[in-house]
Amino acid sequence: MLFNSVLQSTRVPDDWQTSIIIPIYKGKGKAKSDPSSYRPISLIPVVSKLFEKLILGRIAKFLQLNSVEFPNPQQQGFQPNLSCLTTAFALQETVLYHIERHSDVYVASLDQKAAFDTVRFRALFLKLGRLGFTGPFLRLLMSTYTNLKAVVRISGFTSDTIMVKRSVRQGGILSTFLYLVYVNDLLNDIEASGYGSKVMSICCGNPAFADDISLLALTHFHLQRMIDIVYQYCQHWNVSINVDKSNVTVFTKSRLHPPVNIFYGGCHIAQTDSFVHLGIHYSFNLKNKDRISQRLQKAKNALFSMSAQGVHARGINPLVSVNLYSKVIVPIALYGSELWNNLSKTDISAISCFQHKAVKQLQGLPVPTRSDMAESMVGLNRLPSIIEARKLLFLHKIISLPAGSVSRQLFIRKLILYLNNRTSVTLGFVCDICQILSKYNLQFIINNLMLPVPYVSTKREWKTIVYGTINQSETALWNHRLTIDSDFTFFRILHPSITPSALYEICNRSSDRYMMFIVARLWTRPVVLENRLCNHCKLVYQEELVHALSECSVTSTIRTHFLEQLTDFMLPEEKHSLLALDGVAFSLKLLGAPIEPIFDASTDHMFLRIAFLFIVNCVKVFIG
Repeated sequence: MLFNSVLQSTRVPDDWQTSIIIPIYKGKGKAKSDPSSYRPISLIPVVSKLFEKLILGRIAKFLQLNSVEFPNPQQQGFQPNLSCLTTAFALQETVLYHIERHSDVYVASLDQKAAFDTVRFRALFLKLGRLGFTGPFLRLLMSTYTNLKAVVRISGFTSDTIMVKRSVRQGGILSTFLYLVYVNDLLNDIEASGYGSKVMSICCGNPAFADDISLLALTHFHLQRMIDIVYQYCQHWNVSINVDKSNVTVFTKSRLHPPVNIFYGGCHIAQTDSFVHLGIHYSFNLKNKDRISQRLQKAKNALFSMSAQGVHARGINPLVSVNLYSKVIVPIALYGSELWNNLSKTDISAISCFQHKAVKQLQGLPVPTRSDMAESMVGLNRLPSIIEARKLLFLHKIISLPAGSVSRQLFIRKLILYLNNRTSVTLGFVCDICQILSKYNLQFIINNLMLPVPYVSTKREWKTIVYGTINQSETALWNHRLTIDSDFTFFRILHPSITPSALYEICNRSSDRYMMFIVARLWTRPVVLENRLCNHCKLVYQEELVHALSECSVTSTIRTHFLEQLTDFMLPEEKHSLLALDGVAFSLKLLGAPIEPIFDASTDHMFLRIAFLFIVNCVKVFIG
């Protein structure tokens, strides 16, 4: 009833129009006395948000019923199923398309000052009217923004009420829609000019994500004309562009970066060799090295910060550490990896080495430890395979977009080119993903897309297929490497699959850390089989650990005590089966190998805890 009453009266209660602003310090050494060093977080009444959600649903129906073309197709901000990554995809694929046709691409990245805070209410209402919002509905929207108020709360103190004269409401459900309305004319004007680049008939010269707008042109003149349009728009609607933070980059196959002079209203825009757009690094020569090294450095910094908080081998269990690594560090390292194409062996090596070092650090393993061992003990696949999985999932995201989506149209057009003539598309996502699909025998998703009535699997179905196929492939490759390398002679018996090691599940207390380190290093050490003379018992042996655990007289007292402890919880026949094993099998069983005799879960857990302690004591005495 309350909402119906508001709709009928076209006025919102005063309480709904008051926001509480909490300033949050940005950090990074900024002056605390400078107001711009704080990020304002706005809290608005929950009932107001619910009402705005109701209004937004009615707006969507209105636009659909009246076939209103909104927003501009190149606007991918705050749109269902679209994201920063689909925007970056459109930009990159457009650039690569023209580079393959031996054309330089001129790109301007413009930085808008306080974009959401500079929206003028009168201009916004005018633009809403042009979209077809009139009568009571427009009056209701005007009422929502006519009397906006705010108070600032900090350190328990609340300021006097201030009137908000401009800006879409931070935290409001309608705010993103209203901002898109405000900037939509600019995108339409740029596209209508015809100066922007095209891929065949697809206009893709101004990919945008909310206030992040890039301009793409094939000539210096066309880029300048597009920027002139932006300047005229900003002057008319009182929008500010930060020229100092804007830049121009010329993508080219040439080793030299062609110099250009681009101006925004008489102010020169700096030309750079690279720029960052929506968190993704772009270099003028399209090399992957810089973007990969940038992401890995961010991931290393994050890993270092986590280590300082106790996320390391001596702090918490490696399985917990690796779970945090997978959920926090890997997404940082691989952000935008869906767009890394034509990776060289050097690129793949750099990516792989990052994880190799990380998993050894989290498990407290020596640097020379074989990486296949370190990764498999915590159940991790190689990073290159994780990147391939991300690309396959992104493929599904692209082909599931609406038919009119710029990103989907770009993909389909370039895919058709590639299928008709593979030499016509050698750079970018299309050729990359087709090679991955072929590698894993998943081409059916493309075949289904090309049917008269295209069929696309559900997201859940495709995700299950992708991870199942890649896990199967990674396991087969891992098993092959273990089979042909003598360093893995014992390890492949101790740990026959890429799953979290039982060692870390058993040694899950802080008091078990030292025991865990010793046993983990024994698991991953290379096996050396050669005749040696024992310094303690003067017997000749081939494998040092096997001799220390099962044969050497210097450890006989510890061994006798260990066998006596087994009687407390083990059946006589189980103990007899254990003692019937030869020295090698006995040692492997003590280390946790899943070989006969197989005990029930509780017995196995108790056995391994005692066995690991026995191993540590034997090693101490034997090494002396």
